[in-house]
Amino acid sequence: MHTRRFTRPDDLTDFRCGCASDGDAVTVSPVGELDLATAPLLEAELRRTAGSRELVVDLRRLTFIDSSGVHLLLRWAGDSARRRREFRVIPGAERVQLVLAMTGVLDTLGLDRPHMPV
Repeated sequence: MHTRRFTRPDDLTDFRCGCASDGDAVTVSPVGELDLATAPLLEAELRRTAGSRELVVDLRRLTFIDSSGVHLLLRWAGDSARRRREFRVIPGAERVQLVLAMTGVLDTLGLDRPHMPV
């Protein structure tokens, strides 16, 4: 697995992406906060997977996601479907899953709904 580290312009947090290949599958693992400043960095990493038949985005190490991150995942899911490329998302931490649930994209991304206390 290789990792690219990016420093956000405001130096508040580091964002990095790990990338691992296994045959025709590539797993991209963003780490840190996925927001307006870092979404282009994840996008660049996803573009590097162009030749793979299967793309997996592993959200388990994200600490935050905003609407730009959600939008990015939706665009890649749609683009992958049009290209007949398998696209999967591994669910993230509860706070990340909650954002995905609140935006109504869990079913589109094929993710389980987070457990919500009654």
